[in-house]
Amino acid sequence: VTEDLARLAPTTAREREAMTARGLDHRLAARLAEAILAATAVPGADYEPDHPHTMQLLTAVTRHAPTALIAPDCAEDDCEHTDRDCPVIEVACPACSLRAEGRAGEWEGQYCTWTNAPWPPRAMSCARSPNASKSAAYGRPSGPAQSDRTTSSGKESSVEG
Repeated sequence: VTEDLARLAPTTAREREAMTARGLDHRLAARLAEAILAATAVPGADYEPDHPHTMQLLTAVTRHAPTALIAPDCAEDDCEHTDRDCPVIEVACPACSLRAEGRAGEWEGQYCTWTNAPWPPRAMSCARSPNASKSAAYGRPSGPAQSDRTTSSGKESSVEG
């Protein structure tokens, strides 16, 4: 499990430094996964680590783990940087960003720079709350209770935290 959690954070010092310089927590995805797993270890927890709901949450966290991107010239080895020490130009969410599809030829699988979604995505905003671990343990959103929200169907709903 420790090795899997380590893969949720950038692996190189250059990537970690780039995220820190942008005010981002490079361990956010790993910390969120740790909180989900810790919630399953609480006596009387509703779900165990291998329960489908737990797996669904961990899958979502994994899909949204950060990706440090370099310039297209650097990706093609057409830059002046030495020892592949290319600067990180953007930190993106791989699940929310688009990649070139099969007809893109040599660009297939590459991120489409004009559609990159910044990291962290809104899906992880609850993890930045001081109550994130407690909220994960009880399976509800963190922060103050939200009420009188309008759903996508236009109906009023009430969500209590």
